[in-house]
This record gives sequence, C-alpha cells and structure tokens, in this order.
Amino acid sequence: RNLEKKLQENKDEFNKVRYQLTENNAAKDKIIDDLYGKLRTVESKQSELKSELNEVSDQMKYTSQSKEQKITSLENNLKRITAERDNLRKEIADLQNNLEWENRQLKNEIETAKANLLTRNNENAQLKKQLEEANKKLAWIRKQKAAGDAEIEKLTNQVNLLKKELKM
Repeated sequence: RNLEKKLQENKDEFNKVRYQLTENNAAKDKIIDDLYGKLRTVESKQSELKSELNEVSDQMKYTSQSKEQKITSLENNLKRITAERDNLRKEIADLQNNLEWENRQLKNEIETAKANLLTRNNENAQLKKQLEEANKKLAWIRKQKAAGDAEIEKLTNQVNLLKKELKM
C-alpha cells in the first residue's frame, strides 16, 4: 500500500508540475499578446502621425511660421511614439527570453520528475518482486511447519500408544 501511495503521490506531483507549466505558459502568452496589441496600436499611431505630418506639410507650404511649429510638434510626437515602440519591442524580446529560460527550467523539472518517477517505478517493481519471493518463502515455511506439526502429532500419538501398551 505504501508503494501504491508513493506511486500516486509521484503521479500527482508530476501532474501538478505539468499543470503549472501549462498555466504559466498561458499567462505568458497572454502578456505577449497584450504587448503585441500595444505595439500594433503604437505602430498604427505612428502611421497616422506620419500621414498627418504629410498632410500638414502640404498645408504648411502656405503658412511658413505655423508649418515649422507643427512639424516640430509632429516630429517630437513621432520620436516619442518611436521610442515607445522600441521600448515595447525590447520588453517583448526580454519577455520572450525570460519565457524561454523559464520553459527550459520547467522542462528540466519535468524531465527530473519523469526520471524520479521511472526510478520509483523500477524500485516499486523490485520491491514487488522481493515481496512475491518473500511470500513464496513464507508459504513454503508454513507448509514445512504444517508438515512438521503433523509429524510431531503423529509421533506424540505413537508415544502415547506405546505408553498405554507398556502400562498394560
């Protein structure tokens, strides 16, 4: 029973690690998807600002003072959004590196758990084999004891008969 209990505990531990791996990957995938969504929004804003910059540039041909101010503002916005985009790309790259490292760690843990489970299964099989051998020996010993008890009873009966015969 202890062996079966150990085996079940090992299976439960293995399933727990596998569930945590799946849960962690799902959460990390959601974070990556969210960051990609933000990146697409920033790139869309960047594209819109570039379009707006082009339109304003055409209109500014007629008003030079306003044109310079607008272009400066749009260039600043473009730089800011480009910096945001670059930061998001860096965050995504860092997160992917972290995810890959964590996935490798979790895979190593799973492999270790599998190896431990295999070792315990082998140990369980050896213990079962030893138990079966011990049970066979015990059955043989019981059989020999029963035969010995029967022989003792037979000899006791013969001694009692001889005693009765001697008394007569």
